[in-house]
Amino acid sequence: LTNFYDKEYNYAYKGERKEAGKSCDVVELTPKTATQKTQKIELLVDKSTNMIAGGTYWEKNGNKYQYSISNFQANPALADNYFTWNAKEHAGVETVDLR
Repeated sequence: LTNFYDKEYNYAYKGERKEAGKSCDVVELTPKTATQKTQKIELLVDKSTNMIAGGTYWEKNGNKYQYSISNFQANPALADNYFTWNAKEHAGVETVDLR
């Protein structure tokens, strides 16, 4: 959450809530500018780990999205080619390289 939320959102602590058996702090984010499609975001932060456990995202058009994080692995071991595109594995797909 660092380096973005405080620039684009006002934030407020809204108390504690139990979520999926976890004791969570509730943080509400509201956009600083009226041009965003976001109405507000509610983040649930697990008190025991200080990691995001889930949240809810409201759009101004009435859409509402709920998220829950059931498994989080910090700093997993990944092969060097994990984020490398291999065109041979995707025959028939056009590759556009805009570098």
